[in-house]
Amino acid sequence: MGLANRITFFRIALAPVFAGLFSAWATWREPFWLVLIWFVFLVSELTDILDGWVARKMGQTSDLGKLLDPFSDVISRLTIFVCLLLVGIAPLWFFLVVLYRELSMTFLRLLMVQKGVVQGASSGGKAKAWLYFFASLGGLAMITWPSLVAPEVSFWVLSALFTVAALQSLLSFLQYYRNYRRLVGGNG
Repeated sequence: MGLANRITFFRIALAPVFAGLFSAWATWREPFWLVLIWFVFLVSELTDILDGWVARKMGQTSDLGKLLDPFSDVISRLTIFVCLLLVGIAPLWFFLVVLYRELSMTFLRLLMVQKGVVQGASSGGKAKAWLYFFASLGGLAMITWPSLVAPEVSFWVLSALFTVAALQSLLSFLQYYRNYRRLVGGNG
């Protein structure tokens, strides 16, 4: 297994660490936990960038990596969003849109693999990933610095972030689905 895939596996392992730290913060509300949460969040985001860079730079792109990378994204994002949901930052509707989109994408990827096609990330998927990042960042900023911005401003900014991220999530799914139909000849 190449370095790129090892980095991706490391990112997957960070998701339960993030959840455990978030749970500790939610229980004790000590700033110490927030420092660790931010550290794990930033390392996770950096490894998401790093695994792809290493794969391209070292010629380690593979079908496994094309499947593993989006899987690590799903595990990481769903973990963050469920944590934000549980403390009242992320709305339930947003979490469900993300969950249903990601489960549907996993199903489509399985259908494509069954047809011998492994598709990497699309431009719409990359835009979705950036919006998920900004929504996560906004949610974490809100729990870290709750009095930095007036609550009604925070609410509207985060609501806008969640809404735009959800819309892009759906649009990227439609883009992927159209590509699936094109690649498998509509026989799926």
